[in-house]
Amino acid sequence: MLRKTVHQLHFWLGIVSGAVVFIVCLTGAMLVFREEIIMLAQPEKYYVRVPQNRDALPVDALIKKAESEHAGMRVEMLTVPEQKNRTVTLLLIKPQPKGRVMPAAYTRWLGTKIFMNPYTGETVNNPGEPPSAAEMFVIITRELHRNLLINIPVPGMGTRSSAGGLIVAAATIIFAVECLTGLVLWLPRSWNSMKRWSSWKQGLTVKFRAGWGRCLYDLHNTLGFYLLIPVLILALTGLCWSFSWYRAAVSTLCGDTVFKNVFQKPEKIIPPPEGVPPLSIAQILGKQRQLTPDCELFVTIPRDRETALTIQTRRTGFFALSVQDKTEWNRFTGEAVMTERFADKSFGAKTAASVSALHYGNITGLSSKILFFFVSLFAATLPVTGVMWRVRKWKKKQRPPVPPITVLTKTSINIQVGRAPATVAGSGNTSNP
Repeated sequence: MLRKTVHQLHFWLGIVSGAVVFIVCLTGAMLVFREEIIMLAQPEKYYVRVPQNRDALPVDALIKKAESEHAGMRVEMLTVPEQKNRTVTLLLIKPQPKGRVMPAAYTRWLGTKIFMNPYTGETVNNPGEPPSAAEMFVIITRELHRNLLINIPVPGMGTRSSAGGLIVAAATIIFAVECLTGLVLWLPRSWNSMKRWSSWKQGLTVKFRAGWGRCLYDLHNTLGFYLLIPVLILALTGLCWSFSWYRAAVSTLCGDTVFKNVFQKPEKIIPPPEGVPPLSIAQILGKQRQLTPDCELFVTIPRDRETALTIQTRRTGFFALSVQDKTEWNRFTGEAVMTERFADKSFGAKTAASVSALHYGNITGLSSKILFFFVSLFAATLPVTGVMWRVRKWKKKQRPPVPPITVLTKTSINIQVGRAPATVAGSGNTSNP
């Protein structure tokens, strides 16, 4: 009785959320390689030819040139890649009114992003041009993934909440519950059957040579089991963007703030008297390279003299652990006022710091991207195979019953045509007509 109730719950929850789960999983698989898609479509913005016997220009020269070309704007953030054949990305914003505090990560949506050749100082993109076809594809796919393109504000749910986002969040919660009910249905039916390996083997293999109905059932049942843990990770981490109360609960459970780098303010420093210039950013980057060589650098330049300069580092590579270390520098003395290394954190703090990487699928570089791409792609098939198997089962019940086949013997044939049954030799019937 309990198993039947769980089966009905699993089915109807799938009917309610199946279409949304399919869209979210399919778009999520595409977004895993969003950076690679744009870079492949526009290589001139991201790659340059490395000249012989020529070093890259100092970062300060690139910043000065960018600010001179965009009057009234200042460089807020810049990305210095590890590879020598990559462009340097600079984000320029207009100065904010005094007293207005905005998280540094949000300024990227308000600023102008330019890509500069580090050897010539040339801007290789046109900041005023509309997004390219690849960028529009990524933008539309991202909005589908987040809110199904239903960007209708919901009163009382915050400035970033929308009706489509709440639908996606509700479908994500339902999908997480379905994972648990699916696990119950995957287990063998009784305690006695659990003692037999054959009962477990049925849920671990797909019988492609069996009938179409059995194949659909195995694809749904077996793939659902193998995808259980990674799909739950994607669902539970994705909810951190949907609800502030959920994000706060996860932060409390982990013992550290989720999305800490987005909202955390840099350390304050005691600046020298006015007129004393700070060190060049190139000098500070050199000190950072000594601490963390072979890393991509994300630099946030403060707006005042009392705030430290922040540098976040990320390793790149096929198996590189894509987590960030952070160092905050005193621009006047060149001393590190705060260092935060991922390796020194507790397990809970590491989990909180890895929420974004776990959801985006780049926790271990390109290797995990490939893995999570297939996880999202196969997860999108679960609602499809579940509905197809259920419809096939329902159609099978609606078929009219097949009448039993009557096997006619020689005796029954003679009776039907009005003939007397033939005398069987040795039957003892010797009467004459």
